[in-house]
Amino acid sequence: MSAEWKTVKLGEVADCALGKMLDARKNRGTPRQYLANVDVRWGRFDLTRLQTMKMEDGELAKYALRSGDLVVCEGGEPGRCAIWQDDTREMYIQKALIRVRARETLDIWYLYFWLRYYAKRGGLVQYQTGTGIKHMPLQKLVSIEISLPPLPLQRRIAGILSDYDAAIANCRRQIALLEEAAMRLYREWFKEGKGEKKRLGEIADITMGQSPSSDSYNRNKEGLPFHQGVTGFGVRFPTNEMWCKAGTRFANEGDILFSVRAPVGRINIAKEKIVIGRGLSAMREKRGFQSWLLYALKGYFTQEDMIGSGCIFSSTTKNELFDVRLPFAEEKEIHEFDAMMRPIDAALAGLDSQIRSLAEARDRLLPRLMAGEALDSRGSRGSRTSSLEALGSRGSRGSRTSSLEALGSRGSRSSSLEALGSRTSSEEERHHR
Repeated sequence: MSAEWKTVKLGEVADCALGKMLDARKNRGTPRQYLANVDVRWGRFDLTRLQTMKMEDGELAKYALRSGDLVVCEGGEPGRCAIWQDDTREMYIQKALIRVRARETLDIWYLYFWLRYYAKRGGLVQYQTGTGIKHMPLQKLVSIEISLPPLPLQRRIAGILSDYDAAIANCRRQIALLEEAAMRLYREWFKEGKGEKKRLGEIADITMGQSPSSDSYNRNKEGLPFHQGVTGFGVRFPTNEMWCKAGTRFANEGDILFSVRAPVGRINIAKEKIVIGRGLSAMREKRGFQSWLLYALKGYFTQEDMIGSGCIFSSTTKNELFDVRLPFAEEKEIHEFDAMMRPIDAALAGLDSQIRSLAEARDRLLPRLMAGEALDSRGSRGSRTSSLEALGSRGSRGSRTSSLEALGSRGSRSSSLEALGSRTSSEEERHHR
């Protein structure tokens, strides 16, 4: 590492502020959308189910986000963070989050990647408090010591790593578009009010999660991947961040993961056998029609907390979950729909594999860049993006829509499938313009 690199405390190069306390009895003003801890993932936000809290005009600036702000989790997984990049959307933060604004000597993207690197190597643990649920209070966050190279080098490092994140984001957009297309197809086939309804407990085998002893949790990949709740959830598949050596309840590959706590109704699919904690359940359709069950659940749980109890952090009981009534149809029709979804399912799994490959490549490079290494051969865009371009070519319009085009040749619903395929393409083209 060059002598130009300095060690500084975060509070010396950035302005940090806590979000607003959520208190329904005391909060006054106009309801406004806000980010909670659960909405912040590493490098991105889940904006699908935002809640609101009342805020007065005089406090808006204090809690508002603007493009370029880093949003850091204070609890849950302290240090998990993402950069807000939307100046067109009004957004605020709740007290479980900390807003970080870089001063002139700090590149916010460099800080994001540095925190990601430091968290992976366990460096943030020394700044955390609590014996059960960990926290990283504001005064601890501002005291974190970071290695800071000159600003041009910060930007160069961040630019290299951002190429990987941009490719990952592109894959996630394609997953979201394909899922949206499949959901529209499900709604066309199984219109509201059509056919009988059956209890979820009759349709699927359901395993309710159970949290093992925290002594068995680890980040060293010992045991099976462990998911307590929705923290690791992606657009379709979860990302493993914790492992467990003493699991008691499991989800198997292909099982639907359904959140039963904080908040109810978020859905992912297990890519492998995992341990599930009390915030999740695992579901498998009794006859094997997993695709149909997935979209039936998504169609029913269009809004979070449609079942369950509680206010801010709601939950559902086993009996409530088993008693959910889903629209049911003839087995022949369900079988046909499930078969038509297989090409889309395969395309989605392929995109997820690309995401994993890109993330692994980025994470291998991350510690070397943060040590001032691996820069000479990767300084130009051409040399560092060739592998990304090769990966990106797999996600081109042709490969992405082939599954929809194949579906279109199968039967009477071809016109809607072709329309869905053209819409996913046009939406992505608008995104890149």
